[in-house]
Amino acid sequence: MRCFTRLVIELARTRRTSERIDRLETYLRAAPPVDIAHVLDLLVGRRRPRRVPTGRLRSWLAEAIDLPEWMVAACHEHVGDLAETLAILAEELDPDPHAAGEPSLDEVMQRYVLAPDLQIERTARPRLLEGWRRFDRDERFVLHKLLGGGFRMGVGRGLVVEALARVAGVETAVMAHRLAGAPRLDAARVERLLAGEDDTDDAGRPYPPSLASPIETVLPPESSANDAMAVATALGPIDEWQVEPKWDGIRGQLVRRGTTVSLWSRHDEPIDRSFPEIVGSAAGLAHDAVLDGEVIAVDGADPRPFAELQRRLGVHRVEPLLFGGTPVAFIAFDLLEADGVDLRSEPLVERRRRLETLLRDRDPLDPIRLGPIAEVGDWSAAAAIRAESRARRIEGLVVKRRSSPYRGGRIRGDWWKWKIDPFTADLVMTAARLGHGRRGGLYADYTLAAWTGGASASEPRRLVTVASAYSGLEDREIATLDAWIRRATTGRRGPVRLVEPSVVMEIAFEAVRASDRHRGGIALRFPRIVRIRADKRAEEADEVETIAALIDPASVADRTGRR
Repeated sequence: MRCFTRLVIELARTRRTSERIDRLETYLRAAPPVDIAHVLDLLVGRRRPRRVPTGRLRSWLAEAIDLPEWMVAACHEHVGDLAETLAILAEELDPDPHAAGEPSLDEVMQRYVLAPDLQIERTARPRLLEGWRRFDRDERFVLHKLLGGGFRMGVGRGLVVEALARVAGVETAVMAHRLAGAPRLDAARVERLLAGEDDTDDAGRPYPPSLASPIETVLPPESSANDAMAVATALGPIDEWQVEPKWDGIRGQLVRRGTTVSLWSRHDEPIDRSFPEIVGSAAGLAHDAVLDGEVIAVDGADPRPFAELQRRLGVHRVEPLLFGGTPVAFIAFDLLEADGVDLRSEPLVERRRRLETLLRDRDPLDPIRLGPIAEVGDWSAAAAIRAESRARRIEGLVVKRRSSPYRGGRIRGDWWKWKIDPFTADLVMTAARLGHGRRGGLYADYTLAAWTGGASASEPRRLVTVASAYSGLEDREIATLDAWIRRATTGRRGPVRLVEPSVVMEIAFEAVRASDRHRGGIALRFPRIVRIRADKRAEEADEVETIAALIDPASVADRTGRR
């Protein structure tokens, strides 16, 4: 536990990528395999079940150190991170003189994090008190993070894979494949990974997905993605590129090897149960194959809004066409393996030819469908298709170099996503709460509202919440806003500060849908801050009705499936 805690602290203090990889490599070479198994699961983003709710931790510690909960809440506001706050406050407890020696990370996980009896208060409460008295401040901080169910250390999956590859003495791409789609790791499998042994006998395993880069990153600073000439200059002749729709769905890989069929999201999460008709249709493929594609909601041949697809996620038993369920399809746009032969080193044009052959005779309304290619003669024609994206219910285009191999990760130069411009609205900040991580202690998560009413004296104009956003501002802007929020606070609701409604922010978002969970009756998809509108007064912010007019009519279909 002490070694892992030191790793966490060092990674938090280190900004350089090379140094982070070095620290990970040092840890992986020294730690026991059973501990490494937990660390790898944490670092690649696999969530653990949360046995003890955060509120219970707070109240149990408050009682143990004889502090009112409001004072613990005040300390949290000052520190900014609850895990750190509780770790500091637990200093008031006397250390346990009878505590056993330094535990391994595995012992900590089994006793204080994963034990099923932690769901019972009479067991969990004394167990956590024991842990608070047993560990030092940094170890308690890490324990609280582990108890949260997720563990974000600011280390991307790619760095973990590279460090593992160094220890194992294999290429990074090989290690990435061995980790892709893997079940939770155990000590034996970690030993095989670190020894560089081939551990790819899992028939359902996917490949690391290839990701497209934003096309804006290759354009001159003064150009925009709407400038077809700038795109043409940056990418060259269009006949070197394959132009595809960018679907509004869930990126996935469909794997069929023998009798094993699996469906994976791009984040290595199995989604078979949510989409059984796709898994069932794979049995009808003429050959074993690994397909890369997108799961989308459909109405016949037409795509449907993403919100309809979301209803299928996380459902353990799905009967898609009964009781108003949402039909779905897997739109295949790449073939990574055929009859056990890895095709990723083949050029895209050859993989596409083989994909077309594989899916040529299938029903066009089958749950597995061939993704279309746009036939365009120049970049202006491609830009015209992109301009119609919302009418087509796609997010824009993806352009792929015809000669490109399939390389896992985001490799600049081969695949570019040419997305449509987002919607924007000017909204008023009405409340704020503390941020997380390096923004802990600063009010960096903002509640945003739009205007409604005012048509009559009986219905005065008022602000109603439509979104919250925390990304898009620079650190100096957040610090300035934080100081203003503390001065302009008009009230509190738990950890939330209500503020004078005078700051206007321009918010970008991908779509709008009707929502009965928000007071404004609408919800914005992927809201993020474009800029602070210092040139606008709150009274000039947008109306709810103006934003609601952007709702796709298809997204208001009732939940019975009748339209």
